[in-house]
Amino acid sequence: MLGSDIRLGYRRLRSRPVSTAVLIAIIAVGIGASAAVFSLVDQTLLRPAPFLFPNRLVMVLDTDRAKAGGGGSSLTPAKIAGWQRQPAVFERFEGVAPVQFDLTHDGPPERVWALYVTPGIFSMLGVSPSLGRPFLPGEGQPGSARVALISDALWRRRFGAQADALGRPLTLNGEDYTVVGVLPRRSHLLGDVMDVWVPFDAAAHLADASMDDFYGFARLARGLRIPAAQHAADGIADRLQRESPLPESWDLSLRPMEIAWVRPASRAALYVLLGAVGFVLLITCANVASLFAAQAPQRTREMAIASALGSNRVRLVRGVLVESVLIAGAGGALGILLGRWALAAILALAPKELVWGSALTIQIDVRVVAVALAATLLTGVAIGLLPAWRGTRQAIDSCLRGGSRSAAAPFGRASALLIVIEVAFSLVLLTGAALMARTLVNLNAIDPGFDPEGLISMHVDLPSDRYPSVQARAAFFDDVAARLSHVPGVLDSAVSQGLPPGHGGFSWGVLQAEGHAPESAQVMFPFNVVSPTFFRTLRMPLVAGRTFQAAEQPDVAIVSQGMAARLWPSDSAVGRRFRVGTGPWTTVVGVVGNVESRAAGETRTPLQVYRPFARERASSGVPRTTTASSRTYAYRVLVVRAADPMSALPAIRQAIWSVDGDQPIEDVALATDVYADAFGRQRFVLLLMTAFSAIALALVIAGLIGVLSQVVARRTREIGIRVALGAAPAHVRRLVMAQGMSMVAIGACVGLAAALVLTRTLQTLLFEVGPADPVTFAGVTAGMSAVAVAGCWLPVRAALRIPPAEALRNE
Repeated sequence: MLGSDIRLGYRRLRSRPVSTAVLIAIIAVGIGASAAVFSLVDQTLLRPAPFLFPNRLVMVLDTDRAKAGGGGSSLTPAKIAGWQRQPAVFERFEGVAPVQFDLTHDGPPERVWALYVTPGIFSMLGVSPSLGRPFLPGEGQPGSARVALISDALWRRRFGAQADALGRPLTLNGEDYTVVGVLPRRSHLLGDVMDVWVPFDAAAHLADASMDDFYGFARLARGLRIPAAQHAADGIADRLQRESPLPESWDLSLRPMEIAWVRPASRAALYVLLGAVGFVLLITCANVASLFAAQAPQRTREMAIASALGSNRVRLVRGVLVESVLIAGAGGALGILLGRWALAAILALAPKELVWGSALTIQIDVRVVAVALAATLLTGVAIGLLPAWRGTRQAIDSCLRGGSRSAAAPFGRASALLIVIEVAFSLVLLTGAALMARTLVNLNAIDPGFDPEGLISMHVDLPSDRYPSVQARAAFFDDVAARLSHVPGVLDSAVSQGLPPGHGGFSWGVLQAEGHAPESAQVMFPFNVVSPTFFRTLRMPLVAGRTFQAAEQPDVAIVSQGMAARLWPSDSAVGRRFRVGTGPWTTVVGVVGNVESRAAGETRTPLQVYRPFARERASSGVPRTTTASSRTYAYRVLVVRAADPMSALPAIRQAIWSVDGDQPIEDVALATDVYADAFGRQRFVLLLMTAFSAIALALVIAGLIGVLSQVVARRTREIGIRVALGAAPAHVRRLVMAQGMSMVAIGACVGLAAALVLTRTLQTLLFEVGPADPVTFAGVTAGMSAVAVAGCWLPVRAALRIPPAEALRNE
């Protein structure tokens, strides 16, 4: 019985190829967009981490209850070993420490991110190598063989995905490690940028307090939840501190294990996109339902005839539902395919800082397909249920006597209501997109304070074992600068710890100008450590004083105009001294213009301080030891100005490698792109909301045209009589336009009210425009009205082209 209904429904759909194709395409677009965005949000925010017993996994940060702050990666081997012996709180406790290695084997030098891990972490998380073996007991102890696990990406990149990679050497920081395993392709253990894992036996390094860069990951004891575990850990920490005193404390901060690390502003952006695509899906359902309902009067007549011939009501309802589910199923299948392409495009457009440290490959997986299929089935049932129910309730004699007009009224009202819903949702999306567009215009209007055109930057981070002193690092970059000066097209070069708007770091404290009382509140401001040619290379204006000299004293600084105006509002800053908190006094030797110091999601500030490299401290990478195994890095950004930076890039690389052939060159980027990336989150949200708004607007117009075309078809006889009696074309035009625009007007009122509430969710993403900006709301309403008028005009024009005689013969 069901098979015959499916065959009959298929034949009916084939008899209406154009309308069937339109309905399938609309559903495919809605399902595809929803599947792509849901994949991104689901695999970064919603689902548990893809490890064994994820609800009991916690991230453990070292902290001190006596101090403010949330803790960090400062666990020592002694702390790890001590907490591994506390089964009342932790069933398992493992440690990891991020580190960078220079990979100089079988290819150009490459900087890779790696993790020192206690060997039990893989079994705790339930992760097994896809090739080879995990670490064995004893590996990671002093004097043991150097072994490593590598990521699937590194295995493919450096070993060509060959099985004989096992047992082959991997040269890291000049030392050979043996590859013993490859981790699964879709299992990003504790971060998607990690390529190498090296074993570390905490119990064998208990006395080494200098190794304090570890995070903890633990599985809670059975039946224990985080609040109770935190309370128990606090009590144990007090006892351990009495038994084995530490300079800081034994305190820990327990946090749920998340699938990815997402900053609060990025989390808000993802939820905004999820809400926006939810609107698109609802508009899709409403649009399909309105178009399906617009065809219902004809179907009602068919069902009346079938009922008169003996078909029961259940069979008729099932036939309509089968037809609607077939349309939805075809649209859903095509939508999943479109979703894969859409997700690839979204990930290509997404800024780097949106999501990082993801434990999954973001893709259309079984979970997303299941949700898409459920949405598809629900859509199919929803769009077919109303026509089936209302159609079978119509009296047979009235349908057969009155034709389709007698059945049209209830479906006309339903279609009109659905159009109102579509307009309201579309107006919300359009308002959000317009607010983001104004935000991006405002951001792009900011003067960066330097000339990014023609600049290219790259990270050239020098290892501590080869460049252990300030003098050695300065000599390296002096040699590079000399060689770059002979590269055709290169105009200038400089070295810094960062490029605006990121800078090198942030200072936090109370500012004090010499001779004045300290300020009352603490401030945070960016600082940068730069070479003497930095200001010239970036073309930053020197307002007063001088720039740095080749041999500069460590206690001097150059400040921005904003900093100078804050500390010395009525005097010259040059020659004056200031300090942060109780730190050393610093003499100002120059004042430069303000640069844009607002990375996405951070507060803008005109306060900037520049220091010479003679001032660098251990925080910039000066190592505690100089052995290759404990290598640290002095982080440097080489900035080169050239007539054509990308064309000069190969020669720039060769100039660096001619000084040191083993030196990796990472994160090569144009300064224009670096600056634009600071506002990448807003740009990303704008692009997607614009795309969603365009889809929604197209669906609204398609729905208007479809519904009004059905209205015109039902009122053909009436229009013919009016024209035959002398009605002017303008009167007929107003008749049909009024019906269409009344739906738009009601939808616009509802949409504006909803937008006033919902656009507040964009507050963290907006810049110099409010979520209830009247200009934006007025512009969007006017634009929607203009487009709606154009959509209503097509059915009106069709109505005016009907000859009166033909209209009077209709029905």
